[in-house]
Amino acid sequence: MGKFEESFVEKAKKFGMNFEKCFETQFVDIRNDSEIATVFQNLKIRDIHFVFIGLSAHSRNDYFFEKIKSHATNNHGLVTQIFMIEKLDWNIEMPEFYSSLAIKSCLKLGGQPNIIDPNYWMIFPFEPQSTMIVGTSFKRFNLDNIRENIFSHSIVASMDSDFCQNICIQRFSTKPNDEQLFEEMFHNSLMEYHKEHGKYPKNIIIFHGKRYTDLKSAAKSIDEQIKVTSFSIDKSSPIRFIKNDDVKVPIGTSVDLKFQQPISNRSSKEFAICSEIGGDGNRCKTTKYTVINDDSGMSDIQIKHLCYAMCHYYFDNFYINDIPFSLESAQYFANSATTRCLGRNEINPIYSIKEIIEKFSRKVRIHGYLEYPVDDE
Repeated sequence: MGKFEESFVEKAKKFGMNFEKCFETQFVDIRNDSEIATVFQNLKIRDIHFVFIGLSAHSRNDYFFEKIKSHATNNHGLVTQIFMIEKLDWNIEMPEFYSSLAIKSCLKLGGQPNIIDPNYWMIFPFEPQSTMIVGTSFKRFNLDNIRENIFSHSIVASMDSDFCQNICIQRFSTKPNDEQLFEEMFHNSLMEYHKEHGKYPKNIIIFHGKRYTDLKSAAKSIDEQIKVTSFSIDKSSPIRFIKNDDVKVPIGTSVDLKFQQPISNRSSKEFAICSEIGGDGNRCKTTKYTVINDDSGMSDIQIKHLCYAMCHYYFDNFYINDIPFSLESAQYFANSATTRCLGRNEINPIYSIKEIIEKFSRKVRIHGYLEYPVDDE
């Protein structure tokens, strides 16, 4: 089974797919048709892209092959590879349910996406090995027993040179965009980076939402040599690209927005990137980027390339995402923290902000959409 998985994963790379294993192989006992669904129990379906299923030779008599294939496709939308098991070399007594045994192993797309050539990074004036990519976000919610508004804050920071391994820190406050809290979370992210590399990053690229806390001073307080480049991103911008003479505006097209600024002061860099084409092809959705600061001294084209490239990381499809992955991930975890609180409140009411902070603040290591807890010090 292991060799089969390795061979499949290696061959898939030739087609631009980087698969990784989600969890160890599992054995399932399916004695009749009604138990086919048990093969897919306890799966976070949206995290799975491919499932290997091995069936005992006896199962071919019951058409389990066709039935499981149909169940995976129709009920879960999963791609499967099913094969028959003629014999297993067991060192222990053969289990009684061997005649109806199913072996499953799940894979998901992960690692560095092939859509970005490693040479692409050479056009940027920084080294990925010493660069940290960060996203910040916050989300408001309310609980029946607490009169104040509550805001979940999240910050996602990359820990590796491929910007694929990340740490996410989640905290809560009664203030929207709590500057002190964000600075504390950012400081903890830098400590995590230092713990893994024995040094701080030389460059930090930060993607904020429309409302943000400038974290440059927090970085400089730790190491004056750190270069910070940060952006404010508005994915709900009313700006639209409209094609002319039936010419389709390609996704990724960017337009400078300096013409919107007063002639006397056009110092800030603003631009919009086409992120989605409308159904009729006439109007194109855009995402607006504002450069808050840029210690790296990147050119306009380098900045646009950076933002465009970051929108491809961990894509769920082969179109450009609305926003860079780190910001998208930060928004996801801010929403996730809110959902956890609301779900718990329905079962067991929460009566204080202190309880939320103590029980729902957390730090997790994430890789794509996989996550697992990291113990706080």
